[in-house]
Amino acid sequence: MLLLLAGLLFLFGGPWPAKKYDGIDIPSGQALTIKIFFLNSETNKEEIEEFQVHKEAHLRQQLLQIIERMARQPETKKIRTLWPLTLKVRSAYLRKNGFLILDFEKGVQYNQSNSAFHELAAIYSIVRTITANFTQVKQVKFLIGGQEAETLAGHIDISRPLQLSDLKW
Repeated sequence: MLLLLAGLLFLFGGPWPAKKYDGIDIPSGQALTIKIFFLNSETNKEEIEEFQVHKEAHLRQQLLQIIERMARQPETKKIRTLWPLTLKVRSAYLRKNGFLILDFEKGVQYNQSNSAFHELAAIYSIVRTITANFTQVKQVKFLIGGQEAETLAGHIDISRPLQLSDLKW
């Protein structure tokens, strides 16, 4: 029996080699390529960085991986993250109508000046990244510490669900 299993694995190409993404081994066929949208610090325009996440059965786990990656400094030096390394998502809920609720831990702030532009860019980066990679998500609602919040830094209204079209600059 063991010989038969070894023969089948050899014949069908298993065990599959693992690829390394962000220091984590992900078996081939078990990764998704995700596009993250950042702000270019020289041009103040949108830049894209791709990375791999585990193809988890639950969307929540994929979202947690994406948000964690968005808090790290991008590989390209001219691109900057607007979120702190301590950015943590308490939970993520996707309703059937494409309404995603992202609940951040209390104290979330972004890494830039207190300008309206940088607050908008931080919120835009998350909404753009999520809606571009998960077509079932149409709107994103932000909670902080399980509570509704009016704003992150006093400029952009996050008290209602946001669509990408709400966040143009």
